[in-house]
Amino acid sequence: MLPGFQYLYKGEVNTEIMKYLIKKGWALEAEDCGSVHLASLAGMDRNDIYFQALYKEPAAIKAVIGTCRFVASSLKEIELINEAAAGNLAPGHLEVIGITVIAEAYDDGTMPGLIQS
Repeated sequence: MLPGFQYLYKGEVNTEIMKYLIKKGWALEAEDCGSVHLASLAGMDRNDIYFQALYKEPAAIKAVIGTCRFVASSLKEIELINEAAAGNLAPGHLEVIGITVIAEAYDDGTMPGLIQS
């Protein structure tokens, strides 16, 4: 492991895996709402739980507002996240999100994400 980096785990989760990730200071890319809730209940900081909004229903996004950081691949996803978060935020504020960016040179038209140009 390289010092100064935070590692991101993507895969199946259970209580033991969550304890390990928290102990090591790793982050989680959660696949579903259940994984977000498990990580949150285990004590993982919301800033270390990443939830892809891609192909998620508005109800799934709303179910995890306040317990994770969202990653969006399109403007539509950003709008969905902010609509779901609207009742939980102060007026004029937006949900903090990450975005998936694709370097223009690597864009083959099949990868989800915002094109860097």
